[in-house]
Amino acid sequence: MCYNKTILIFNVCLIIKCLIIFASFSSQIKANTLIVIKDQDDKVITAFKTSRTIKNLLYSRKDLDYISYKIYTGGTIDGEETNGLYTKVNSYTNGEEVSYSDSSNNGMRNNKTTSDKKNISNTLLKALIIEITILVLFLIGVGIDTTINKKRLG
Repeated sequence: MCYNKTILIFNVCLIIKCLIIFASFSSQIKANTLIVIKDQDDKVITAFKTSRTIKNLLYSRKDLDYISYKIYTGGTIDGEETNGLYTKVNSYTNGEEVSYSDSSNNGMRNNKTTSDKKNISNTLLKALIIEITILVLFLIGVGIDTTINKKRLG
């Protein structure tokens, strides 16, 4: 089920042309841990506290634009927080940079290049094609089932 939600998010991102950050961490990150994502200019992209233990992270927004990014856990943050999400960050210090594997490369990574963006786009396009194929096959199956049931009743 989680896989389907991920594909749906990827498809929405393809439609509205947003970028994603997908990271699979080398170890689990415990609930209530502060996670901060910074761009190549050391500017905070997003900051939040996890509501549960996580091993993967998928983050996206329409105006997301980066050349590289780093993910940090813990540290000290000053800002406006609502339900664990920091809507404004005044300062962030002393976080620990974490290693992760991203969706375009199975190796451990700490940044993302322009070619990685193209790799992610290609991966998302392949996922979209697979999902559309599955949907068409499902609809064909529903149509056949409906036709068989009509013949049985009629």
